[in-house]
Amino acid sequence: MKILSCILLLVFSAALMSRAQVPEATQAFDRATRLLNQGAYSEAVLAYDEASRDGLESAALYYNRAIAHYRLEQIGESVLYLRRAESLDPDDLKIRHSLSIVSSRIEDHFSELPAPIWTRLQRLLVSLIPVNLLLISGIVLYLVLVALLVVYIKRIAENDWLRRARYVCGIAAGFFLFAGFTTSFWPPFPDESVVLVDELVLYERPDEQASVSERIHEGLVVTTITKAGDWIFIQLPNGAQGWTTSDGLGAI
Repeated sequence: MKILSCILLLVFSAALMSRAQVPEATQAFDRATRLLNQGAYSEAVLAYDEASRDGLESAALYYNRAIAHYRLEQIGESVLYLRRAESLDPDDLKIRHSLSIVSSRIEDHFSELPAPIWTRLQRLLVSLIPVNLLLISGIVLYLVLVALLVVYIKRIAENDWLRRARYVCGIAAGFFLFAGFTTSFWPPFPDESVVLVDELVLYERPDEQASVSERIHEGLVVTTITKAGDWIFIQLPNGAQGWTTSDGLGAI
C-alpha cells in the first residue's frame, strides 16, 4: 500500500511540474518573439532556447528561432530549425519558402542520389497509413484469420465466402504486419543532421591522421549512418561517405 501511495504521489508531482512548466515556456516564447520583433536576435535565440528547455515544442518556435539565426548570419542553425519546423508542419508554405531562401545561401550543392525503389514505396505507404495503424490493422486481421480458422477446424460452418475471407485476411494480415515491422526497423526517412560550422572535414577513417575524403560547409544536410564515440559516419546527398567529429553537426 505504501509503495502504491509513493507511485501515485510521484505521478501527481510530475503532472503538477509539467503543468507549471507550460506557462513558463509560453512566457519565454512570448518574450523571445518580442525580442525578435525588436531586432534583438541573440537575446531572442536565448529566450527560445529557454522555452524549449521548459518543454515547449512547436513549428512556430522552431520557425521563429530559425529567422533569428538567419538574421545573425548563422545559416546552419537556420536550416536546422527550419527543417525541425517542417517536420512538425510539413504543409506550411511559409516554412517551405523560408527554407528555399536559406538553402540558396548554402555553399555546397551536390546532386542528390535517388532513393531506392523500395524506400520510395515505403515513403508512399507511410504517407498514406501511419506505421502504428499498419501494425494495428495487421494484428486485427490476424485475429480475424485465427477466428476463421477456428470456425473451419471446428467445422462450425464452411462455404465459399468463408474460404475467400480466410485467403483475404491471411494475405492482408501478412502484408500489413510485414510493412509495419520493416518500416519500424528500417525507417524510410533516415536520421539527418545539418553542418553547423564553416567547414567540416570528412576522413576515410575515424582518425584525424587519416586521409581527407571531402570538405563540406555550413548548412548542408547529411544523412547519419552510424556513430563511434565522438565520431560519426555520414553520407552526403550525392552518396559520398566519410567520418567526422559530431560536434560540428546538429541532429534534425
